[in-house]
Amino acid sequence: MVVVPIISPLGEVMHRCVDWLFVRHTLVLHGPRLCAGASAVDRFTEERATMKFIQYRAPRLRTMFSYARGRGHLIPLLPLAASGRMANDETAVVGHPVHIEQLAQFSTKFAPYKASDTREGPGALLPVRPDDVYEKISQVFIGPEALQAAVEVGRAIRSWKPDIVFCDEVDFGAMCAAELEGIPYVVVGVFATVSQSWRERHYAALQRFRTALNLAEDPALTMLNGAAVILPFPECMRNGREFNTKVLRMRPEWFPGERASESARWLRGRSGTIRIYVTFGTEFNTRTGNLFRRIVSALDGMNVSVLVTTGPRVEPEDIVDNDGNNWLRVEKDIPQAEILKSVDLVICHAGSGTLVGALAHGVPLLMFPLGADQVPNARWIEESGCGASLNAESATDEEIRQCVLRIVFSDSVRRASQEVKESIHVLKPADEVYREVVEMCVYRQ
Repeated sequence: MVVVPIISPLGEVMHRCVDWLFVRHTLVLHGPRLCAGASAVDRFTEERATMKFIQYRAPRLRTMFSYARGRGHLIPLLPLAASGRMANDETAVVGHPVHIEQLAQFSTKFAPYKASDTREGPGALLPVRPDDVYEKISQVFIGPEALQAAVEVGRAIRSWKPDIVFCDEVDFGAMCAAELEGIPYVVVGVFATVSQSWRERHYAALQRFRTALNLAEDPALTMLNGAAVILPFPECMRNGREFNTKVLRMRPEWFPGERASESARWLRGRSGTIRIYVTFGTEFNTRTGNLFRRIVSALDGMNVSVLVTTGPRVEPEDIVDNDGNNWLRVEKDIPQAEILKSVDLVICHAGSGTLVGALAHGVPLLMFPLGADQVPNARWIEESGCGASLNAESATDEEIRQCVLRIVFSDSVRRASQEVKESIHVLKPADEVYREVVEMCVYRQ
């Protein structure tokens, strides 16, 4: 909010202030008599000064959102896009059609990519290597697909002419496209606990990537900083010290579905049992082998109520026979916002979105990491006391049962999860972060 003392006619005040005032703030006019022509506000009397508020609408900005690969990289951008729409800005997204076609946060959609993973069913459970998150970055995010992304995002930028681009932290194609077009871009974190310690390992690959796009060498890799960085995680998870730029922390948000889920209502009503949500996300769900079945088998006979979501490309009947099990529901997809507020435990792959979502509700986790950032995420959960992890290949029914009981009935696990929940809830809301970033990157240039 900007306070301006009225010491002269309104027109003169506005003339003095308009170049300085960030137009989204509310302008507070305070002082004695205004000039006779000040019809936009009530006149002040000399006997009693009052205050009036005028909201000046900014010219509509154009904000573009781009993400690499899966839905987990898109979800952290959605609260910012929703904030842009609320601020009366135009919003556009560049991504995969399967992810974006139903999203109301965007007024314009560019969907040039084909799905990178066309596997159907639970697939095969592959061995997990602890350093997988680092080795796969070049292969997945700095390869031909990323070069194609740079071309497509650049084409969308030239066509739509955004004022600012938001991209996830491994969307190197969008970063380079924005740099080539001279558009400021903001980097949004998608790895909950993994710092960019991989920078040195993939330094050469990033330089080759830039060369292929006719960009100059970037010895300090300043491209990874953007004009600002937004981390939707508390500092206890990720300190953000690897970024040499302004770092803002944002409270993560999730959006409910258009209709309330009957299975989510069923789970809420199952008090008196241990309520468990089982998910392996939207990308690694096709790499689970028989893991879904083994977990359901282990939980059978316990005092539990279990809701399983299989995710895209995996049908409920592919993983379990749901007939006659009054303690079990299996669905393809339900928004997490409807489920997490009423569960006692989340069983998952330790993906960043599920991990942060569970802890934002103070819910502990039992994890079966399958790759990518999940191994360090699971390690962080164990070190912080918010849950435990088991080997996805070798865990037995008895190990799963004992681990569930140990987590759910542990006072220390419950306290640790609540502490992380509190650290998440004190973060700035998305609309406040959006306004701050736009002011810093667009209006202060």
